[in-house]
Amino acid sequence: MPKSIIPVYADEIKSGLASVLQAQSSIAYVSPVVRIPQSLSQQLLTAKFLADTQQALGHNVTFDLYPVYTILVTTGWNKNDDIFDRAETWVARHTPEDKPFNLGHQPRNIIGHITANTVVDEELAVIDDTVAFDDIPDKFHILTSAVVYRHVSSRDETLEAEAAELITSIENGEWFVSMECLFTGFDYGISYADGTQQVIARNEKTAFLTKHLRVYQGCGEYNGGKLGRVLRHITFSGKGLVENPANPDSVIINDTTKFVGVVANDWVEHNSVTESHSMGEHDMADEKYVSQLEEQAKNLQSQLTEANQRIAELGDVKVKSALAEKDGQIAKLADELKAAQEQVAALEAAKADLEKARDEAQAERTDLETKLTEANDKLADIAKESRSVARVSILVDKGVDKSEAEQLVAEFDELGDEKFARLVDIHTQAKKAAKDDDDEEKAKKAKAEADAKAAAEAEVADLEGAQADSDPSLSAGDTNDEDDLMKSLASFLDTTMHGE
Repeated sequence: MPKSIIPVYADEIKSGLASVLQAQSSIAYVSPVVRIPQSLSQQLLTAKFLADTQQALGHNVTFDLYPVYTILVTTGWNKNDDIFDRAETWVARHTPEDKPFNLGHQPRNIIGHITANTVVDEELAVIDDTVAFDDIPDKFHILTSAVVYRHVSSRDETLEAEAAELITSIENGEWFVSMECLFTGFDYGISYADGTQQVIARNEKTAFLTKHLRVYQGCGEYNGGKLGRVLRHITFSGKGLVENPANPDSVIINDTTKFVGVVANDWVEHNSVTESHSMGEHDMADEKYVSQLEEQAKNLQSQLTEANQRIAELGDVKVKSALAEKDGQIAKLADELKAAQEQVAALEAAKADLEKARDEAQAERTDLETKLTEANDKLADIAKESRSVARVSILVDKGVDKSEAEQLVAEFDELGDEKFARLVDIHTQAKKAAKDDDDEEKAKKAKAEADAKAAAEAEVADLEGAQADSDPSLSAGDTNDEDDLMKSLASFLDTTMHGE
C-alpha cells in the first residue's frame, strides 16, 4: 500500500520534523473486542445492539465463520491528542470494508476479513446511513464487523486447532483489535480552559505549531491552550488482532472528549471573539462549514472507489502531484531550482572568464620573466666585460704586459674585486722582487767580469816583465804548462760571468 504524503512547510523543516512528518502518516487505533457483557442490563443492551447492527450491516454468519464486532473509532479528542473530526470521520465510515484481518499486524498471517461498517451513537444505537448530516451527533462511533476463519473440516488439522484456540482466547478477552488509520494531512485544534475551541488550518503561516504537538515530542500546549492534531483525508485500512498492550498509554482507547471547533479563517491568538467558538454553540460560520463538509462528504463518497483505484494505479508520485498544495510546493521548488541553476551557470561562466584571464596573465608573466632573464644575462655579460677591461687596465698600469695582463685576468676571472686587488699587489711585489734580483745578479756579474779582467791584465803584465833564458830549450813540458793556464783562465771567466 503506498504511503500517504503529508505536505511539509518551512518552519517544520527548520525544526527537523520533515522526515518525521513523511514517515508518520498513519496511526494504530486500538480498541477492545465487543464481547457478551456479564450483567443482565448489559446483555439486553448488547443483544439489541447486535440485532440492530446485524440488520444494519446485512450480515449473515455461517457456522464456519466467527463474527467479531469492534468499535473502530470515536469522534472527538482522544488521549493521544489526535482529533477525529465529525465530518472527516463520517466521510471515512465505509473505507474499512473488505480490508484484511490479520494476526499481530503480520500481513501474511490473515485470519479473516472485515465485512461491513456502520455508525452508532453513544448509546450504541445504529445511525441510518442516509440521515442528514445536521442530524448526526457530534460524538459517534464507527462499528466494524469482521469474521475469523474457523477452518472447519480443514485438511490442515493443526490450522483448525489453532483457529479454535484463537477464538477461545478472543472470548476470554485476551485480545484487542488494532485498526490502521491513514491520513494525508492535518490541521490544529486548540481547546482553552474557558471552553473555547478552534480549528486552525495548517499552512506556511501556522506550521510553527507542529513542533508543539505531543506526537512530535512537543508539550501539547500553546498560548495557554491544549493543542491537538485534527486528522484530514482519513482512510481506514486493514486491522490486526493484537494482545493486550503492555503500555496502555501508547495506544488509543475509545475514551474521547467532545470537540466542536470552528475553522478560523484568519487565525489570531485567543480572545478573538469573531474567530473563536464555544463548545456546543452553533453560529453562521459553523453552519457554513457543516454545509461545505456535507457536500464534500457526498462528493468523496461517490469518488472513493475511483480514488482508491487511482491510488493503486498511479502510486505515490502521481497522487502527490494531484494535490494542489503539493503542486504549489513543487512549482515553487522548481522555480528555486531554475534560479539556482541559472546562478550556477553564471558562476561557471564567470569562473571560465577568470581562468582565461589567469592563463593570459600567466603567459604574459612567463614572457616578461624570459625577457628579464635575457636582459639580466646581457647586463651580466656587459658587467663582466667592463670588469675585465678595468682589471687589465689596472695590471697594465702596474707595469704588466697587456697580453700577460689579459691572460692573468681570464685565469682569475672568478675572483672578487677585493681578492683580485690582493692578487695585483702580490704580482707587483713579485715582479719588483724579480727585477731587484735580476739587477743584483747583473751587478755581481759585472763585478766578476771586471775582477777577471783586472786579474788577466795583471798576469799579462807579469809575463811581459819576466827575463827570457838565452836560447831557451823548448821541451814538451813547457808546452803543457801554457795550455793549462789558458784553460784555467777560461774556466775562471766562465765562472765569474755565469756563476758556478
